[in-house]
Amino acid sequence: DFGYLAWLDMSNLGIGDDPAAKILEKGRLALNGGVLYGPKHKKFVRLSFGTSSEVITEAFNRIAKSL
Repeated sequence: DFGYLAWLDMSNLGIGDDPAAKILEKGRLALNGGVLYGPKHKKFVRLSFGTSSEVITEAFNRIAKSL
């Protein structure tokens, strides 16, 4: 099995100190918050993308909806 992970830097998007919570609230997409991996990563989210291109496109559409 393979895992595909991306660290997305959300610091310049103006969605606060917990971008994963904001994306879940507004975009209905659950991501791992970077703060789980240490306080210096609080403005990052972790996206697992071992899936189809359609699902990835929907995930990014939901992130965009959260902004």
